[in-house]
Amino acid sequence: MVHYVRPIAKIARIKFKIDIYLLSMFIASTGWYRKMTRNRSEKMANAIVRLIPASSRILDFGCGNGLMSEALIRMKPDIEIEAIDVIRDQNLNQEFWSSDTDQPIAKHKTKHHFQVYDGTNIPFPDRYFDFAIVCATLHHTPSPENILGEISRVVKLGGSVIVIEEMFHNQIDRVWISAQDWIFNKLKKGVPVPLQFRSHKHYLAEFKKNNFVIKYESFIRPGFPFMHHYVYQLEVRS
Repeated sequence: MVHYVRPIAKIARIKFKIDIYLLSMFIASTGWYRKMTRNRSEKMANAIVRLIPASSRILDFGCGNGLMSEALIRMKPDIEIEAIDVIRDQNLNQEFWSSDTDQPIAKHKTKHHFQVYDGTNIPFPDRYFDFAIVCATLHHTPSPENILGEISRVVKLGGSVIVIEEMFHNQIDRVWISAQDWIFNKLKKGVPVPLQFRSHKHYLAEFKKNNFVIKYESFIRPGFPFMHHYVYQLEVRS
């Protein structure tokens, strides 16, 4: 009897995981979820648009659904945005974002381009961008520290990096932001959720280590579940 029970239990566990996955995919495709993420993205864009120079070439690192950059382009149509992520988000607007990855950068058909990258090395030359945006994505990477170094490499000296990130102050804070991040990101296909959150104190040390100079500091609660996000504009010095 045991020989039959174990395979049945294993099949039941697999079916449960599939059911949860399909339910999650369904929720992320609903109008409610899309409206919530659009509102959140537009609040993020409104918080930083005044910090972005006109006619600048911008890296949107970990762009997700691309909605924040879409909002920025509507507000500042002369900017050029290269958006990258480790997956193509299920809610990414395929018609809006060019993805001609087989073409050299200079031959991209539009001023807003998306590509999937390997999660480690940003696929652009040194000092290529005037500006970079890293919005609520560092904790999705295997090493936020390495990514900050890569961001520093691809932004021109004197250019700026906008970092929007949840940073904890104690272990209770860390558990709370980790829990809500896991729940909401598990609703979408393929989103890595390594929960690589860092403390506020740690990030300040990393900014200094990478020769970033803080030009602006604020915070935002962009929407449900109303988590506190620090907002930093960092100037690249060397």
